[in-house]
This record gives sequence, structure tokens and C-alpha cells, in this order.
Amino acid sequence: QGDSARDGRPHVVISNLEHDSIAKVASALEKEGLLDVTVVAARHSTARVHIEDIEAVLTANTTLVSIMLANNETGVVQPVAEISQCLRNWSKRTGFPRPWFHTDAAQAIGKLPVNVNVLGVDYLTIVGHKFYGPRVGALCARQNAPLHPMLFGGGQERGLRPGTENTGMIAGLGRAAELVTLHLRDYSENMASTCEYLRQRLRGEFSE
Repeated sequence: QGDSARDGRPHVVISNLEHDSIAKVASALEKEGLLDVTVVAARHSTARVHIEDIEAVLTANTTLVSIMLANNETGVVQPVAEISQCLRNWSKRTGFPRPWFHTDAAQAIGKLPVNVNVLGVDYLTIVGHKFYGPRVGALCARQNAPLHPMLFGGGQERGLRPGTENTGMIAGLGRAAELVTLHLRDYSENMASTCEYLRQRLRGEFSE
């Protein structure tokens, strides 16, 4: 729901890099007439979404921006922290409410530092099997960020998601996150070394 400062349908901004779990949901809701969606394209020169392209499509009705942190196909890291600051600056300058900001960090956990406060996001999603954990996901939401249930029945998870919690997988996800964070430097150095090896081999096989 929008607030009194917003007229018309809620407006959501995503990039053309988003996983189907974001892109197809946004598309389906738009087809149902529940919101308007703007898809911002990453630039070919950088494979990144540029801040000015995000800012250019913001409106008084923009309630949510969702930009993934690391792309699952290219590995390119998006400027999430910078976009977060852009949204704050835009809100101060225009007087419109700041859109809520979500990032899909599934591909980033275990590969680079992920800190909700540093990124400045309101919502952050992860999934365990991307960092050797069980196939269960988690949503991190700031205390003041709105959340509404999609299913109804039990009072589990503060009434937001009914159904008996899978305690084993939840514990496994937490432990996997602890371990991958503990050994992040080793993983990052190994990936950087592998990336450099690949880059050198490609340069050896193909001309610049």
C-alpha cells in the first residue's frame, strides 16, 4: 500500500539482470494491475546498472527498488550501496518518500562481504545452497520495513509465514553462514586466483 503522498498504483523499479524470482513476480503483479514496473537495463559498457538510470525513473509512486547484489551469470557486482544513497538523496531533494530497497544477495554470500548496514538496504535475501548450506532461504528485513503475509493459517514466524518451522534447515543455514563468513578471505583469495588464471589463459589463446 502506498501512503498519502503517493497517488495511483505502486511503482516498482527492477533491473534487467534480476533472477526470475524477482522479475516474474513483478511482471505477474503488473499484469494483474496491482503495480507498475520499470525495468532499468544494465549498460553494455559495464554490465552494471548505473545510478543515474535508476534515479531517472523514480516517481512519487515508487515504493520499491530491487537490484541484485551479484549477478548469477556474469558475477558482476552491482553498486547497491551507492544506489541506496541515491534513493536517500533523491527523497531529500524531491520531498517524496524514500522507496524501500531490496537486494538479492544469493550469489554474493561467501564470495564478498555482505553487510546490511553497509549496503543500506531494507530487505536482503539469501539462499543456503549457494554457500554449501541446506536448500532453504532467508529474508533479512529492517525492523521498520513493512512485511505482510502471503499465506494464512498458523502464527509461526511472527504471523508472517504459517507452517511448522524446519528447525534443522534453519540451524544449518545459520551455521553455514557463520562458517562461510569465517573463511571468507580464503574463499575470496582462491576465487581471485582462479579468475586470474582463467584471464591469463584466455589472453594466451586469444588476442587482446
